Amino acid sequence: MDIGMKLRELRAEQRMTQKDLADKMGLNVATISSYETNNSQPNIEKLIHLSKLLGVSIDEIVGNSGYPSNYAKNANYGRAKNMKYYDIDASAGNTSMFETWNDSLCKEINVPGFGDCDFALNVWGDSMLPSLHNGSIAICKEWKQSFIEYGFIYLIITNENHRMIKYIRPGSSPETITCESENKFYEPFEIRKDEILKLYMVKGSIERSTI
Repeated sequence: MDIGMKLRELRAEQRMTQKDLADKMGLNVATISSYETNNSQPNIEKLIHLSKLLGVSIDEIVGNSGYPSNYAKNANYGRAKNMKYYDIDASAGNTSMFETWNDSLCKEINVPGFGDCDFALNVWGDSMLPSLHNGSIAICKEWKQSFIEYGFIYLIITNENHRMIKYIRPGSSPETITCESENKFYEPFEIRKDEILKLYMVKGSIERSTI
């Protein structure tokens, strides 16, 4: 059973409408609908919240859906650790940000629930609404696999040090990927895989006011 179908089933068992669940999570109905139709997937922060509201474990929600293991199986949900927070922007708009990484712009923050993540940085733009909004802070984990797990949100760093946050989908050829926004106002575009310097999976987000 996929995640969307499981969420619909669990929500119905709790006698909640999509609006009920959306209100409890502080989301809009369109986001819950998107989860249940598998057009998008909840990040780890949302999964934790869903598991509490629906009275089940995260593993029960994820099941055998193929959700990446480092989202659901190996995440240190309750443990916090210090991670680097870079007070620089990653684009979630229609342009890439390209300031140079600089430790002088970095400080240590402690974020419960993201013990397996590596660093955090600011989100700029509105193309990843409603998952990520302008001014929030994206929590990132380096993607070390030799393959790309398609359908999830990544911070993409190119060889020219451009940074952007997008869903990654298969490209039109094996040598390319499609970068897709959640806000459908923005058109998807392709880049070559050999243009990618680093990939980081975006595991969740927090508000700047919490650090």
